[in-house]
Amino acid sequence: MRRLILATLVPLLLFATSASAQENRNSKQENALPGVKAIYFILGCLDEYMGRAIIEKDADGVASFYSSEVQASQVFEKYLRLLVAEESIHTEIRKEISDGGHISFHSPELYQRINSMYPHSFENSHTMIKPHKNPNGPYVRMVEAFISMDVFKGQDKAAKLSYLAGAYARYGFWGYDNRFAFRMTNAAHKIDLIAELLKEFGCSDVSHETSDPKAIPMSHTLKFAASPDVKEIFDRVSKEINGRDRQQRGEF
Repeated sequence: MRRLILATLVPLLLFATSASAQENRNSKQENALPGVKAIYFILGCLDEYMGRAIIEKDADGVASFYSSEVQASQVFEKYLRLLVAEESIHTEIRKEISDGGHISFHSPELYQRINSMYPHSFENSHTMIKPHKNPNGPYVRMVEAFISMDVFKGQDKAAKLSYLAGAYARYGFWGYDNRFAFRMTNAAHKIDLIAELLKEFGCSDVSHETSDPKAIPMSHTLKFAASPDVKEIFDRVSKEINGRDRQQRGEF
């Protein structure tokens, strides 16, 4: 009798496991934009105000968002979880929301994974800080890192479009027809990288405008006419962020 029960249960368990795995794969495919590479979407979405701050140890702050960036933070979290699934990263993502609505994501493993995409060295660092995770511990070194077109070496155009999609999810705006813009502060290096990618994909009328150089912070606005490939992916991202890019568009 016991053998009969086991013989009946084992196929059911195997089917349930297979169905669950298939459901997870299907869910992953449905949630992601087709063809988008999670790590590059995440890189595009990161705030690089004066560069990305990379701390030598005792750090886990993946990214933070202002209270006005709820839509972008939700999409960012989704692609963090997709990255974890794609690369089988063993970690726990901790999300914190302050009383003022400031949103932050924490994971030592994801912090290191994302930082690995930035060329950096602590050898010549002149900045020492107290890590948030260990405020009573010793000072540790910190560097501000930047990425360039080198991050796409060996990658196909999907990686570059993924980066643009991530940047658009947080910093992009639609004007009319195929006119779009990016806006950010104190991140000229990121605007320059985005401009280079836009030109590579055939976007036209790419213009970089800045606020008064003496003003702090300096704002950057990148306006352009999107090529069909770029417009298509931005329109898809717009749905993911619930049309945030089509509100308060300003002058184009």
